[in-house]
Parts: sequence; structure tokens; C-alpha cells
Amino acid sequence: MLDSVPENFLWGAVIDGRTVNGDSIHDDWIHWEQRLGAITHADHLGKAADHWNLYREDFRVARDFGMNAMLIVLEWSRIQPDHDRFDEKALKHYTKMLESAREHGITPIVALQHVAIPNWFSESRGWKRSTAPERFAEYVREVMNTLGHLCDHWIPILEPMHYSLRAYRLGHWPPTQRNLQRARRIELNLIKAHHAAHDTIKEAQPKTQVGVGIRIAQYRPRNPYRAWDARAAEREASRNNYRFLNALNSHTEQSLFDFVGVTHVGSYNVQWSWRAMRRVFVRYDQTGPRTLRATPDIPGFKSLLGDLSKFERPLYVLGAGARGDDAEQCTRLLNNVEAIYAMLAHGLDLRSYLQYALLDGFEWEQGYHSRHGLFHVDAERFARTPKPAALIYKELLQSGHVRAATLKQFCPERVDAS
Repeated sequence: MLDSVPENFLWGAVIDGRTVNGDSIHDDWIHWEQRLGAITHADHLGKAADHWNLYREDFRVARDFGMNAMLIVLEWSRIQPDHDRFDEKALKHYTKMLESAREHGITPIVALQHVAIPNWFSESRGWKRSTAPERFAEYVREVMNTLGHLCDHWIPILEPMHYSLRAYRLGHWPPTQRNLQRARRIELNLIKAHHAAHDTIKEAQPKTQVGVGIRIAQYRPRNPYRAWDARAAEREASRNNYRFLNALNSHTEQSLFDFVGVTHVGSYNVQWSWRAMRRVFVRYDQTGPRTLRATPDIPGFKSLLGDLSKFERPLYVLGAGARGDDAEQCTRLLNNVEAIYAMLAHGLDLRSYLQYALLDGFEWEQGYHSRHGLFHVDAERFARTPKPAALIYKELLQSGHVRAATLKQFCPERVDAS
């Protein structure tokens, strides 16, 4: 199946900072998750998967299962718990973490920021403040001074437009402010923050690669025969898939990104609605009060990857996967890999496929209700147990194909369909 994939192609998974590290006590989510109804089943973070202490085991397991890369998301609040203080112990710990990844043959791709922000930053108006990009650059500079030599691929802010959507347009995440003007302001500051971080990273490590990390999706009208729904879907696609990239790409004096990193969860159904005025007249299909409904969409995945080739940068898939039962996870994994193989065969400059996620963890507003990991994590002993999808992934990476017997055992629906 993977015979013609380039030898240096990166296969791996995602370690998404707060969701698996546990014991994050200095960010804006630690207080917000105490609110009634904020998290599914009133879950609290706790130790999550305790990756903070078990990272060596996790990198060893990843290597033993054939992986050679990992998206590692740093926690800004751990490194800078106060506005005037950087935690040297946390930086040393991250140094050991990245060194361990490399020792195990794992190429780290590091994201400096994803969703959660430090309490002190949130209390000073967060990304809305005009000085936010400069404050972020100070953090980036400190990280690069300590960790810059340990990674060749950096992403300043992972999924910036999705953060804006969930926190400021839909109000699902802190600070839960459904305000279009504020959303536009923070989006502008996120673009400026990427610019400032890019320059800071290049100053510290001129030869390193700085990418942009966006969440891509197909946005489909709930009623395809309703013109207003079609317009809403088109506008959401333009905003969430391309606005950040277009803003950076329009900078004529210098290139502000060396590669495009994408995460993909499927497609969203959207509807134009008068009642959603403060949400730009758009409603999303949801599975719960704060959870968007994403539908598997492999043709959409391939179409979007093809569209992104217009930016003439290498593409890195930095997260694709599915929650659900074992059969669904196996099916989605195989479909995603087949899509990657097809796009490579068509000549697309794809450099990686990372499955979301390596471990079950605390999935933001869904808490522990949603299980995305290739490995189940015992809540008391933190033992890692591979799920069927992990075993399929291992066989695929180690042998280049998946045996019919393996499919029959772990993914019978796929065998029946063929």
C-alpha cells in the first residue's frame, strides 16, 4: 500500500499538551472547567494521561509501533506561569522531553500555542489586547533560547481560526464571548502574533522551518437548496480555511511560513439563521450544547489538500482522526491513509501524516467523554493499552500494508464493504 511513499515521509501522532499532560493549573481553562455545564459529565482535568511524567514510555511505544514523528504542543502557561516569570524547571523538562523524542527516533514538530492561554494573559484581556503579539513573542524568544536547537519545524499558533470560532463566534470556549467585533480583533492579533513569532524563531534559528497550522473542513449547507445556507457555508469555508493563510501570504516583503500544517476532522453542516446575529448569522449542527458535529468526509479532505497546494508550500497533515468505537476509528484511519497515498500519487508535496491522537485525554469541552487516542489510558494506573486502530497502524507502518486477517479481526465492516 505504501511502497511508493517517500522514505523520509513522517508518520506519527499528536501529543496535544494540556489534554494529556495533566495538572495544568496556570491557564484559563482550570477555572472555566469548574463552571456548571462547561465540560461534558462535569469532568475535571486531573492528571489526564500523565504524559508529563510518562513521556519516555510514550515515545518508546510510538517508536515500537513504527512511528517516526510527533506533533508536540507546548503549554505556554507552564513555561510562563506569571507575566514576569519563566519557569526554568518547565523549560528543562521540555528539554528532556524533546531530547527523549529524538533519542527514540521521533522527529518533533512543535506547536508553541494551542487554545489554552496563561491566566495572567487572560486576565489582561488575552488576545484582544493590542500588546498581545509582543507578549507572545517574549514567550517564543525564551522557548527558542532553550529549545530552539532541538526542533527543525515550529508552528507558532495551532488552529488560530478554530480558536476564534469556538471562543468568540460560538462562545463554546473561554472567555465565551459571542462578539463579532472582538473575534475580528483577536484574529488580527493572532496574525500579528504569528508574524512576530516567525521573526523571533528565524532570528534564533535561521535555518529552521516555521509553519502555519490550520484546521480545515468542508462547510456544507444544511439545506443545499436554500441559497442563504449555501452562502453561509461558503463564507465559513473562506473564513476558517483560508483567511489566516491569505493574510500571511499577502505579506510581500518576506515569506511568513515555510510549510502549511493542517488538521482535519471531517465536514460541518451550517445554516443561515436570523437568531444567530451575534454569531454572524450562522448555526452549526451540534451533538451537544458545546460540541460541533463533524461528519467523515474523505473526498472533502482530498479536495482541500489539493486546494492548499496553491500556496506552493509543503503540506504536513498534523492531525486527522475520529472519536467513536474501535471499528469507526479503524475505518477512518485506513481511509485517511488511503487519501494520503492517493494525493502523493497525484504529485502533491505531502510530508507527513499524524493521527489524532496518540493517547486518550481530556478533549476540551468534551472532557473524558470523547476518546480519540490510539492508546487507551487507564484512569488510575495510567497504563497504555493499544486499541485496534493502533495495531492496524503498526502493521501498516512496519510492513507497508494491512493483512486481510487483521482487517477481518479489527475492521470487519471494511472487509464486508469490499
